[in-house]
Amino acid sequence: MPITRKKVFLDSKIVSNRRVNETIKLNAKLDAQQILASSSKYILKRMLTANLRLAQITQSMFESVFDEIKEKLIIKIY
Repeated sequence: MPITRKKVFLDSKIVSNRRVNETIKLNAKLDAQQILASSSKYILKRMLTANLRLAQITQSMFESVFDEIKEKLIIKIY
């Protein structure tokens, strides 16, 4: 089958369409990864904030318990 201009044009069009499709797929993957990274970053930030708050509450509780024990010890000493 002889190579005609029309066949060359169609072949180049197919290759071009494949490249466009691959580019679209890559862009979609990148978009999905960015969304995932963004949501993961948000979730991580929320978890760290919650852990920090929990640590602050725990520290406060220990400080109050420690203060009570210290007061009882002082009373027993005097």
